[in-house]
Order: sequence, then structure tokens, then C-alpha cells
Amino acid sequence: MRIIRLHGKRSTRSVAGFEYQVADQLVTLQAELLSGAYQPGPYTHFEIHEPKRRKISAAPFRDRVVHHALVISLSRA
Repeated sequence: MRIIRLHGKRSTRSVAGFEYQVADQLVTLQAELLSGAYQPGPYTHFEIHEPKRRKISAAPFRDRVVHHALVISLSRA
């Protein structure tokens, strides 16, 4: 089992909500992926100014969990 590193994102509302019922959330994600019902959520857009000004588009936390699972799955192939 691999651990997903949160890189200082533990305090965000989406992470806290996911972690609150992590087992249920993972089972739900698995069922959605296996049935083909999974739909990615809306991205959050914001700008940062360090080291230069740029626009960031961040996926919801549950989608990042799926991204990590996909990378792990593809790296085994």
C-alpha cells in the first residue's frame, strides 16, 4: 500500500472531508471507477506570484486520489 503525501494540504476542506470517511470514500471511488460512473469534479483556479505570476488549476482532492491510483497502476504495467 502506498501513502499519498499531502504536501501541506491537510487543512483544506476537501481533504478534511475526504479523510473524515476515508474508507467509505475509497470504496465509493472504486465502485465509480469500476462501473464507469466516475466523473471528475470542477477545478479550482487561482494565481500565485512566487517566483513569477502564473495561473494554477487544481483538481479536487478526490480526483487527485484517482490521479495517484492511475499513476501507480500504470507504473506496474
